[in-house]
Amino acid sequence: MEEAKIKLVVLEDQKILLDSFVTSLAKDFDVVGSFDDADIAVDFLKSHEADVILADTCLKKTNTLDYISALREQAPKIKIVIMTGFPEVSFLKKAKKEGADSFIYKNTFLEETKNVIFSTYRGYSIFPSETTDTEGRFLLNLSQKEMEVLRYVCEGLDRKEIAEKMCNSENTIKSYIRSILNKTGYDSVSKLAIYAVSHGFVVPKNEEKE
Repeated sequence: MEEAKIKLVVLEDQKILLDSFVTSLAKDFDVVGSFDDADIAVDFLKSHEADVILADTCLKKTNTLDYISALREQAPKIKIVIMTGFPEVSFLKKAKKEGADSFIYKNTFLEETKNVIFSTYRGYSIFPSETTDTEGRFLLNLSQKEMEVLRYVCEGLDRKEIAEKMCNSENTIKSYIRSILNKTGYDSVSKLAIYAVSHGFVVPKNEEKE
């Protein structure tokens, strides 16, 4: 008798990535739900069964780390694998504190991601090594969009170029920058960019290792 597939829920706010995850994982897992909002996932679990949740930290309206207890309330035995696309800012400690079972980065190879899901389902906890440098912890307060803006600033793009990259207006980018400065306490996004790059908290694409 063929073993039943692990029932998987995927949380990701970028549709292209969400569709990619679902397509890539559907062969090995029974993807029973895919959402861009943790609130929707909580409601889903009220009437549906799932074994594992693979969830991005930062969603459009919610932060998954703040919803771990709510997800577990609906499905006490569910395993939660947290992932992030920002390798230079670690959500690792908070993920552990909030009760995540495993933690991976989005640049992890597909086969490794599958192995983490399988291992987590079987009761193992998979966490990468923690960074000991905590000077840049204030960057954890930034939303995914704000972090994206900061990365573009670190790459030397101006507001107009960032707006084009993100398909937003310059006023929207200006608003993101204002929020970034309010959250970090810096009076200049250029100064913040210099700090972030020099301390390794943001790695511009042209400096990332292949």
